[in-house]
Amino acid sequence: MYLPKSIQRESFSTKKTARSVENCDIILNDQIETALHRFGNDILTAREQDVVRLVLRGLPSKLIARKLQIAPKTEGVHRSNAYAKLGLNSRSMLFLQFLQFLSLILTNDGDL
Repeated sequence: MYLPKSIQRESFSTKKTARSVENCDIILNDQIETALHRFGNDILTAREQDVVRLVLRGLPSKLIARKLQIAPKTEGVHRSNAYAKLGLNSRSMLFLQFLQFLSLILTNDGDL
């Protein structure tokens, strides 16, 4: 894991972060939460939206499958279908498109 030199390693608790991801306890800004729920909702199925939201929260595929109580291969199918519908082929492209979506909304609306 990469940490900038300005962050002391002792101040970064890997165990605490891992538990938060495991429990999906990541609390985000209200505007980001709203954007997560609006992102792709016009073209993605409900399950594809669930998968995309968890990807955008930083969860790995196996944990997404476990959280949604589906097989890992099924998670992969939903993720692949979502990527295809969004014109993407990777997690990094998904994050970039989400950030562009969030920026556009914040610029146009000033608020979600």
